[in-house]
Amino acid sequence: MYKKTVMALTSAGLIFAAACSNGGGAGQPAGGPSPGGSTTAPNAQSTEPVKLTFYSFGVSLTDADFDYLFVQPLKKKFPNVTLDWIKSGTGAMPEDLVAAGNIPDIVFTPSPRLSNYYKLGIPYDLTEMVKGQSVDMNKFDAVVLDNIRQYAGKGELLGLPYTVNYAALYYNKDLFDSFGVPYPTDGMDWDRTIELARKMTGMQNGKQIRGLDPGHFTAVGSGLSLSFVDAKTNKALINSDEWRRATRLIEDMYRIPGNEFSKDRDTPNKSRNAFLKDRNIAMYAYWANGMLGLFEEMEQKGEKFNWDMVTLPNFKEALGKNRTANSQLMTISSTGKHKDVAFQVINYLTSDEAQTILARTGRLPAVSKPEILKSYGADLKSLQGKNAAIVSKTKPASFHPTAYDDIVNTILENAIKDVVSGKKDANTAHREAEEQANKEIAAEIARTAK
Repeated sequence: MYKKTVMALTSAGLIFAAACSNGGGAGQPAGGPSPGGSTTAPNAQSTEPVKLTFYSFGVSLTDADFDYLFVQPLKKKFPNVTLDWIKSGTGAMPEDLVAAGNIPDIVFTPSPRLSNYYKLGIPYDLTEMVKGQSVDMNKFDAVVLDNIRQYAGKGELLGLPYTVNYAALYYNKDLFDSFGVPYPTDGMDWDRTIELARKMTGMQNGKQIRGLDPGHFTAVGSGLSLSFVDAKTNKALINSDEWRRATRLIEDMYRIPGNEFSKDRDTPNKSRNAFLKDRNIAMYAYWANGMLGLFEEMEQKGEKFNWDMVTLPNFKEALGKNRTANSQLMTISSTGKHKDVAFQVINYLTSDEAQTILARTGRLPAVSKPEILKSYGADLKSLQGKNAAIVSKTKPASFHPTAYDDIVNTILENAIKDVVSGKKDANTAHREAEEQANKEIAAEIARTAK
C-alpha cells in the first residue's frame, strides 16, 4: 500500500502538484475529453469541502518543505481543501497507482519523467484551462515551456513549471587559498576552467588534491543542446562529432596528472562526497538541487565548509547557457473529479507570491522576475554571503527530449567512463554505444507495442 500523509488546508480550497510524464494509455490521454470535472477553471472559488490527492515522485520533498511551500501558503489563499499526500515508494510507483485506479489529482515531478506519465495517460492537457483563466504564459521561460510540450505526443501542455533546476561550479575556497590560486569567476569557458584545474591539482599535506570533477559526464554535452535520440526516427544520435567533442573535453580534464579518473569517484555521488566530505576536489560541477540542501544541512550541524559557486562553465560559443531545461512541474489528473480546484492550486503556486516563497528556500522559481529573484536563498543560512546572483546569469539550454533518453543517457555515460578510464578510444566508444542504444530502443518499442 502507498504511504499517505493527510493534511487539511484550512484555506480556500486548492492544492499543489507538479507534472506527470507521458500521456496516452490508461484513463484519458492528455488533450482528450475526460470524465469528471469541467475543462475550464472558474474564477470564483468554491467553499464546498474538497479532498485532493497530491503525489510526489522523483523530487526531494521533506515534510517541512511540504508544509512551508504548499500547506501554509494555501491555507492563506483557499479555505476548504484537504490535501492527501501520496509519497512514492514500494507499491506506489506511477504504474501501481494507475493499475489500482488511484490516479492522484495533482502530481509533482521532474520534466524528464513526463514521457512515462504521458504513456500512462495520467496528465490532463491544460491548454484550454490556461486560456479560460487568461494565465500569463509569458512569465515562464519559453525554453522550459517548449521542453514540457515536447514530452507530449501532440504538443499538449502537460503541466505548469514550478521550479527550474540549474547547475553551477562549486569550489573549495580553502583549497584555492592554500594553493595561492585566484578563485574561479562567472562566465568561464571549459578551456579556462581546465587550465585553472591544472593549477589546483597536486599534493597537499600528503593528500592528493584534484582540480576538477565534471559530475555527470553527459551533462557536459547538454550545454550544447545535444540530443540523445532523433524524435522522428527513434534512432540514437550519440555517435556525432559534437558528442565526441564533449567526451574529449572530459578526457582533457582527466589527463591532468593527479586528476585521473579513479574508482573512488566513478559516480557523481562519490565525487560529491569527495568534494563535501573528503574535501580533496577543488571544483565540482553539479545541479543546485543536489547541493544546496546538503550545504544547509552542514550549516545546521555546525560543519564548517568555506565554499562558493560561479556560473557553470560551457563551450565558448554557448556561454550564457546552462544545462538543458530541467523543471519540476505540476500537472493534474486526466480522470480527476476536481480539475477546476486542482488547476486553481497549481496556477496559484506559479503566482509571484508563491514563487517568492519558493525562491527564499534556494530553489530557482519558474517565474524568474527580478523582484522574485531578490529573495533567492534568503531562508538559507548557508547561502548568506555566497554568489547567489548566478541564478540570473545563465538560461536553460534548449533540448529535444524523447521517451528513450534515459536508455541512451545511461549507455553514453558508461561509454564515456570507458574512455576516461582508458578502456576505449572516443571513436570506438561512441560508435559501439550508438549501436547498443539503437538495439535497446528497438527492443523497448517492441515491448511497449505488445
